[in-house]
Amino acid sequence: MMLKINNTVKSRYPKPNTTLLGFFLFFCLFFIPKGISQKVIEKSWKGTAFEVIEILSDEVFNIEIIAGNFSEIKLQSKIAGENFESMNIGASEKGKILTLKPSYRPYFIPQNDKLAAHKVISIELQLYIPEWMTVFISSKLASLEAIGNFKELDVNLRDGHCILKEFSGNAMLNTHFGNITVYAKPEVSGVGVSKKGTVFNKLSGKAMYTLIAESVNGNISLFHTPE
Repeated sequence: MMLKINNTVKSRYPKPNTTLLGFFLFFCLFFIPKGISQKVIEKSWKGTAFEVIEILSDEVFNIEIIAGNFSEIKLQSKIAGENFESMNIGASEKGKILTLKPSYRPYFIPQNDKLAAHKVISIELQLYIPEWMTVFISSKLASLEAIGNFKELDVNLRDGHCILKEFSGNAMLNTHFGNITVYAKPEVSGVGVSKKGTVFNKLSGKAMYTLIAESVNGNISLFHTPE
C-alpha cells in the first residue's frame, strides 16, 4: 500500500497565504525551549470498521488527510513542546464513529499550574483513510489539507486555513480568519460566501456533489482540479 503523497500532486497547486501558520511556527521555533524533542505516535484501524471520523481539538495546529485506495485507517501524529511526553492522541470508538482527540495521560499534573496557560504544544496529524468516508473536523488553531474523495467533509476552523485538492464529495467548510482554497473534480459544484474577504468561484452551477464554503474574514477560492 503506497502511503506517500505524490509530489507532483502538490506541485500543481499554488501555495495559499499561510501568514498565521508561519507566525505560529516561528513562535514555536524560537520560544519553545531548546533541547525539547518530539515524539511520533502511529495507530491504525481496520478500514471497514468505521464510516465516520471526528477530529476534535484546539491543540492541533496542522491536519493532513489523504483519502485513497487504502484498506486501513492509519494515523501518524507528531507531538512536540512542553510536557510533550505526557500528551497522547486519544481514540474513542462508538458504533461506526471513530473520534480522535489529543489529551494528557491520566494522572498527569503540570509542575506549575500557574504557567500552564503559557505552555506551547505542537501537534501535527497525518491521516490516511479509505475513500468515501464522512469526516468532521473542529479546531480553533488547526489548518487542514485534504486530498481525495469523501462522502461528506464538515470543517469548522477558527484561525487555520482549509485547502482541498483533487476533491470529490459533499462539503461544508467554515473558517473565521483562515482562507479556504478548493481544487475540486468536475462532479462538484460550489458556493462561496465571505463576510469581509474576497470570493473567487469557478465551481458555480449544478453537479452531483455540492460544496459550501463560508468565512468571516478569510478569502475563498474555488477552482477545478488542474489537469
